[in-house]
Amino acid sequence: MLPSRLASRVLGRGTHVTNPSDLAFYGGEANVKTIPLGSLVDRPDKPECGSTLRERSSSTVYAFGMYYSDRTLRKRPVSAVAGGIVPDGSLSSIPAGGDACIW
Repeated sequence: MLPSRLASRVLGRGTHVTNPSDLAFYGGEANVKTIPLGSLVDRPDKPECGSTLRERSSSTVYAFGMYYSDRTLRKRPVSAVAGGIVPDGSLSSIPAGGDACIW
């Protein structure tokens, strides 16, 4: 039985694993940490600037960076190897746009 919440860290992003298919993809419960509800509230749920990710059932790889005008994290499709794979739908809330990482 799948616990109510599981999380995996993929390139700095806390990813909720909430279905058996994603759990199996990440190697089962031995490779995914079970955490209490609400414990990721102070952790970033966005990818790190400069990372490349794709969703599990997609071949589109996105690079992530900050958009200058409003300093929000944005994604853009790139022709690169994904540095990590996240569950489907995980990147849908991140808007398209710029990709600069300035420290």
